[in-house]
Amino acid sequence: MNAFSTAATFFKEGGVFMYFMLAAALVVISIATERFLVIGRASGLNTRKLIDDLLRCVQRGDLVSARNLSRMSGAPAAQVADAILQVSDAD
Repeated sequence: MNAFSTAATFFKEGGVFMYFMLAAALVVISIATERFLVIGRASGLNTRKLIDDLLRCVQRGDLVSARNLSRMSGAPAAQVADAILQVSDAD
C-alpha cells in the first residue's frame, strides 16, 4: 500500500467528520495564502524613499506635506508615520 491509499482509507474510516475537517483545512490554507500575498506586497513597497521624503518634509517643518505623503502610501511604515504626525498635531 502506498501513502495515498493509506490516507484515503484513513479518510474514509473517519466518516462525515473528516469532510468538516477537510473544509476547515481548506479555509485555513486559503486565508493563510491570502495573508501571505498581501503582506508580501506591502513589504515590497519602497519604504526607504518614503522615509527619506517624510524626514525631508519634517525637517523643513512642512507637516502638512508629510501627512499627505504618509496618507497616499499604502506601506505599513507610512501608517505608523501618519499616526505619529497625528499625535504631534494634537499637542
